[in-house]
Amino acid sequence: EISPLSLHDAFPISQPVNTDRYQIESMVQPLNYRGYMGYGGCGHVFKYKLGAARKPDHVSGTWGYFLWLNQFLYVSSDGKEKSPKVPFRFKTGEWLKLRTVVDKTKVKIFINDSLVSETTMKGDGAADTSGNYVGLWCHRLVYNNVKDFRVTRLDNACAVNNGGCEQVCSQSPYDHQCSCKPGYKMTEAR
Repeated sequence: EISPLSLHDAFPISQPVNTDRYQIESMVQPLNYRGYMGYGGCGHVFKYKLGAARKPDHVSGTWGYFLWLNQFLYVSSDGKEKSPKVPFRFKTGEWLKLRTVVDKTKVKIFINDSLVSETTMKGDGAADTSGNYVGLWCHRLVYNNVKDFRVTRLDNACAVNNGGCEQVCSQSPYDHQCSCKPGYKMTEAR
């Protein structure tokens, strides 16, 4: 399913990723904005803390990147929008496969399966292992098609001691959950 987006700031998913090792994937297609070519495209928010400041010209408490002017990405490594530019050329209308791999505070950004940037998150909240929201980061002057957004944990809580579950452990990108085999009832949260 393709969802057209025209967002001004960080757009988090509604549920936190309670781990510090995960992968974010999506497809984005930067489009024209009001007849202007090449303003940019969405990137990934690889960590967003609730209560972070968001203003038209400034974002804090958010680590991520967005594509800009068909020639580079802004990468936030310190939780603020004022960040280094990383060269990357792309075409308006071209589908881009985005993949961001987060391993604690280390981040690798891949576009079309090529490593584009590596960074280390710094600042308050960068090393948090819970309450980490992720999503898309789109500048206010962009219009994109977006599809196939997903988050995958890189650690598997169910692989160690069955996640503390007595019977069935189910892993999701956000956390793990215990459940019962058919014919059994849950008596505790394990």
